[in-house]
Amino acid sequence: MFSFSMAAASKVSYILGMLIAIPLISIVVAALSAAFSWRNYSLSSKLATRSLFLEGQKFVLEIDRQLLSDPHLWYVYDDYEKLPPDTDPNFNPADPLFQAKLRAFAYLHLNMFEVILAYGAAGLDTESKMWMAYFYDTLARSSLVRRILDQNPHLWNEEFFSLYRGWKDRPAVAAGAVV
Repeated sequence: MFSFSMAAASKVSYILGMLIAIPLISIVVAALSAAFSWRNYSLSSKLATRSLFLEGQKFVLEIDRQLLSDPHLWYVYDDYEKLPPDTDPNFNPADPLFQAKLRAFAYLHLNMFEVILAYGAAGLDTESKMWMAYFYDTLARSSLVRRILDQNPHLWNEEFFSLYRGWKDRPAVAAGAVV
């Protein structure tokens, strides 16, 4: 029979302990790594959402700045007749230069909505409802914005354009009532 010395038994015990300890340590390290990765992802996601929300606020401020510098840009909305009468004798809403400026202003709106809604709505929760309401209000009040979307569907992110199609396909809108 085999006879083991105390030293040999000690070595076998040490080897068996290592065979158990190494996988155990690996599991603990892997679990800690996964926890830190998840925490990093969570913080990064919150930071990206916050950045997107701040970017949206910058867009709104830019639109406000444009409207303050040229109040005629309110003509982007179909209900501009509700504005106070224009006292500028040189203003001609049919002027090609003004029409180009108005289209550019409509594109500014659409680009803003595309960035916020197509790329960030999933993470904005309450804010996304506000942005959707703003988007739908702009669609309802601006035939120019709707015309740009209809004439150039290829320019827009598919997710963003599907929001427009969803709005357009609503029963009231499809029946001709723009709401």
